Amino acid sequence: ELEAMGVSDRRLIINMFDTTGRELSGLPSVVDIIDKANLRLAGIIPYDSRLLLMQDRGQLVDALNDCNISKAFSNIQKRLDGKNVPLFTGFKGINRKKLLNN
Repeated sequence: ELEAMGVSDRRLIINMFDTTGRELSGLPSVVDIIDKANLRLAGIIPYDSRLLLMQDRGQLVDALNDCNISKAFSNIQKRLDGKNVPLFTGFKGINRKKLLNN
């Protein structure tokens, strides 16, 4: 739909991505999702149950200043500004190689 409207600079953000046990669950890998969307990736927001609670309370993600979600938004902002930031940079407790090779 965006393409039909003349929007040419579209980016993909994968939201609520569960980084635990994907290979056992049969869910698509990061690479599978990117390939299917056929869009340039802006970033991945990991799943965190605290985000839903914050949303219900009307709080901003800034309150989670030392977590993977905050780092994900920071990484996306840097990529949109033209910087090269590898996926999952600065994330804690995530096996980057495992997620990208499945």
